[in-house]
Amino acid sequence: MIKALISNGHFKFFLSTAAAEAYKRGALEGLITGGYPTRLIKKIISLSLFKKSVYAGRLSARQESIQDDLVKCDWISELLVQLALFLQNRGRMKGTSTALFRLGFWVYCSRAARVVETSTVNIYHYRSGYGLQSVKIAKRKGMLVICDHSIAHPSILQYLIDNNGMMPVGDDARKIEGIWLDIKRDIDQADHVLVNSGFVKETFLNQGWLSENVSVIYSGLDNQFLVETQKINLERDISMPIKFLFAGNFNRRKGCEILVDAFKHLEDEIWSLEIIGHIEPIYKKKFHTFFLDKRVSCIDFLTRSALAKQMSMADIFVFPSLAEGSARVIFEAMACGCYVITTPNSGSIVENGVHGTLVSPGSIEQLVLALKNVLKMDRNLMKSIGKKNSILVKNSYNQKIYGDSLVSLYAMLLDNFNKKNLSR
Repeated sequence: MIKALISNGHFKFFLSTAAAEAYKRGALEGLITGGYPTRLIKKIISLSLFKKSVYAGRLSARQESIQDDLVKCDWISELLVQLALFLQNRGRMKGTSTALFRLGFWVYCSRAARVVETSTVNIYHYRSGYGLQSVKIAKRKGMLVICDHSIAHPSILQYLIDNNGMMPVGDDARKIEGIWLDIKRDIDQADHVLVNSGFVKETFLNQGWLSENVSVIYSGLDNQFLVETQKINLERDISMPIKFLFAGNFNRRKGCEILVDAFKHLEDEIWSLEIIGHIEPIYKKKFHTFFLDKRVSCIDFLTRSALAKQMSMADIFVFPSLAEGSARVIFEAMACGCYVITTPNSGSIVENGVHGTLVSPGSIEQLVLALKNVLKMDRNLMKSIGKKNSILVKNSYNQKIYGDSLVSLYAMLLDNFNKKNLSR
């Protein structure tokens, strides 16, 4: 019988969704996480004092269909990481913010270790960077340990960013330190690694991992966002100029420099671009003139409901990322009926010429060509592709299918693990 303890880490991460799906199938023993909207917390944030709080809204969105007594949340580590994030986003006290992040991770992992010590589960499924000492305890207790990693392998992540998304050859990988070193240690001490896209698995193979030790399950679209898309009944007006949309942290890894340079080549074209997400201070300054263009609008944060509405009003979702895991925003944009322009490094399911256009990471020329081509595209064809994208994601990359795939993987890995132990 499968009994899993799942460690989600901080923020709204898909391992809390994994826990909800395991719970539905009777396979969840507990969820370890950062701040979480338990019954008491929900009462507090429902007070009028917090109704307009951005953080309260984000916290509410972490709610999953799991019994409160199965959730082990850690507020001390949450506060440390939130303070670190506050300093980082304002470009202040870099050394202090880094130290706070590491302290927050350490406090969380200490809490996780105490939970594992008292647990009797047969599977410990943890997010990379949030295992550390708890993994050693799980192994000592004879648990199967699965590390969930959701971005390119840490040894080559910075290399991908510095080299326009190109994979390293030979020993070109960068030396890592700090939190990324902890993340790599977590990966290396696992019995098995689960990643969220074929692209991430490629980065592991690049670093010498055997294919059979790394499994891929796309997390796809969660139920919360699916519900938001069902509330929207908007019809795209194809007589209006094409609306492009980018969502996510506006930084180098996400391809922000390539995006801006490409749109600068469309000076004589009619278009609009909406950027949703935090713009790092360095890029606010660097692209100040670009942001003043009347065709460009920026929104720092939206609730998931508002994001679904904005995506439903956009024609093209453009996301020229250099390195991802599997960008959730692409699944969300596809669910909202967008045509997608992205790179293979976004870790998406987008096929060139089927769901949109794939461009080589770091290629301004290819992105400019893709943008110019869609500006000339028949709007009805674009709309048709968007509708097919929506149907595909909602039917084949939803939370239920993710849950089915996850529990099937648990069963297979646990069976192999038990057989291996018996043969010793």
